[in-house]
Amino acid sequence: MHKCIHCLGTFKTGRALEYHIVIKHPEVTTSVTRKIHQCPYCSFRTFRKEKLQTHLLKHPDAVANIKLIECEYCNDVFRRNTSLGDHMIQNHPEHMSGVTCKIYECPVPTCNYRTTTKYNLVKHMPTHPNITNYKVNTCPVPTCNYKTTTKRYMVSHMKTHQDDKSSSCVHCNAIFKQRKSLDDHILKKHPKFVESVKRVIYECPYCPNKTVYKWKHDDHLLVHPEAAHKLVLLKCMHCESTFKIKRELDDHIVRKHPEFMASVTRKIHQCPYCPYRTVKSTLDKHLMKHRDDVSSTKLRTCRHCNKSFKQKESLDNHMLKEHPEFTESVTRNVHQCPYCPYRNVRKVALDRHITTHPEADSSITLITCEHCNKSFKRKQSLHDHIIRKHPDFISSVTAKIHECAHCPYKTMRRNDLKLHETTHHDASTSQ
Repeated sequence: MHKCIHCLGTFKTGRALEYHIVIKHPEVTTSVTRKIHQCPYCSFRTFRKEKLQTHLLKHPDAVANIKLIECEYCNDVFRRNTSLGDHMIQNHPEHMSGVTCKIYECPVPTCNYRTTTKYNLVKHMPTHPNITNYKVNTCPVPTCNYKTTTKRYMVSHMKTHQDDKSSSCVHCNAIFKQRKSLDDHILKKHPKFVESVKRVIYECPYCPNKTVYKWKHDDHLLVHPEAAHKLVLLKCMHCESTFKIKRELDDHIVRKHPEFMASVTRKIHQCPYCPYRTVKSTLDKHLMKHRDDVSSTKLRTCRHCNKSFKQKESLDNHMLKEHPEFTESVTRNVHQCPYCPYRNVRKVALDRHITTHPEADSSITLITCEHCNKSFKRKQSLHDHIIRKHPDFISSVTAKIHECAHCPYKTMRRNDLKLHETTHHDASTSQ
């Protein structure tokens, strides 16, 4: 073990120790033997040049100097030549001769897979289990088909199985894929048994709310006005818009400031039928606008009947309702109603269902508005109430807010916004 002489930290490798010194003790980096890459705009430092390049995208001055590479056959732009090359291979194979970087080809004669990075080729090889040139690691769990050529990925994957024996709550019939989800369930539904939870518990300083997820804790704090006032909003450097989370800011830049798209570090999803782009994994929902085009996309078919579904979630719910004897094939968390056999993979659907049971009324924890005495069964209803009745505290609303372009009207429901605009602004927009 390598010990830090400046604190009590211990590390398995000298490399990890040096990284610790650069991050935690920047004033004594003279003992570091590796090359340090320094950001010219702030105090950020790293050993890896590619990390510095990614970090620089946070600075507008650096972004202005980044030259995006545009595909000459469509409107897509890329930061790296390898990304453009992969795009050409997948979307413009007839122009593949124009790819300037090295192309790695799958060695299987019947496979046409090509890529510009060896990393992608290694990830692809598990699709050919008979190839001996690449060692394929197969998950030892009999019911799991996961395979990978990268050992560390297998180590990470096996963590999803380590809690299989503890996936059922001993106090009710709820089933969970991971122990962490079960622990969070115990905190909320069985607080008398909180001592069985061994991991870190995040407690709200303003109410009894507890969770084992830090992101849920941070999200919950926004319900309290005293916490919302302390919230540091992320401001767009290109306009006056502000956002609570980085993902929303990135999505805003993609849509409103595409010329600064190079500053977005997340994966950008491109609609194949229109210029729409997003950093969120909600492209499937957008594709529903292209109904004629989407009708030709691949559907997920139930292997036990002839029904087809556009989303895996819908197929899973179908399995629970129509083929309960094959429930083990459902990969998502299954939420069980404690009052009847109803099950669903969407917790929000279960919560909505439980309100139909009169006996559940006494056990449902109502959410009280901090600004008046009204109570609500669902967080969404509370947020909608805050938007309409307490607009001064709108920063405490964590869900996406849809705003009317013609008046101050706001709502959490996109359909309500469409109805509002049709009812109140049809005449003004047509003039």
